[in-house]
Amino acid sequence: MKLKRLLGTAVCLALQTSISTYGLCCDRLDLQVTTTPVQPQSGWALKRHYQIKAQPLTAYSTILIGDSLIQQWDTAQLSNVQNLGVSADRTQNVLWRLADLNLIQASPEKVLVLAGTNNLGAGDPPCSIAEGLLAIVAKIKAAWSSAQIIVVEIPPRGADFAFRDEDRKAINALVRQTLAADQQVAVINLDDALTCGRQNYCSNYKEDKIHFTAEGYGLFNGLLMRQLNPAAQE
Repeated sequence: MKLKRLLGTAVCLALQTSISTYGLCCDRLDLQVTTTPVQPQSGWALKRHYQIKAQPLTAYSTILIGDSLIQQWDTAQLSNVQNLGVSADRTQNVLWRLADLNLIQASPEKVLVLAGTNNLGAGDPPCSIAEGLLAIVAKIKAAWSSAQIIVVEIPPRGADFAFRDEDRKAINALVRQTLAADQQVAVINLDDALTCGRQNYCSNYKEDKIHFTAEGYGLFNGLLMRQLNPAAQE
């Protein structure tokens, strides 16, 4: 594995425009796209961000960060949870929003992250999406060093749950492997539960096969409750 990474680095250096990340040759410009903070590119997304920014974060013990898969999560049944999701966000937009928020005012116990599916839809390569997700985790760790971070892997999407599925799995594997030894981070895979075991019809998804129904979000509520109260599961 070490030799493979060294060879990958040598090839990337020879190409000059690329670097080796996780043993893969990843174009520097692709990495720049997913890891450079960029404000949301629509008025409604910016309005959502500034609405979030106007609310103090100090009262919340759990914070949710991500795109529409987070924003559409109804957390009314959960206590002390702040939803920072913004629809259409890519990793670079999440990074911009985190930089623009006054994170120091908060001291959450748990932070849940679900992002990256919009980068898949935009055609970004797996290695750069993984880097974007890891940059989000690094930003959260820098702001909240004592918080437990829960990263939900990018879920399946599209017809037959097959949209860029090999790329999606590669992203999730890269993130999982990179964070495996990090005691502050838990990486969670919900693929089988969310897709009803890959059945053609699954009531956890809306018709677009991207977003979740109330039933699908019930799985997320259960996940979060287990993370908040691990002793209750013993």
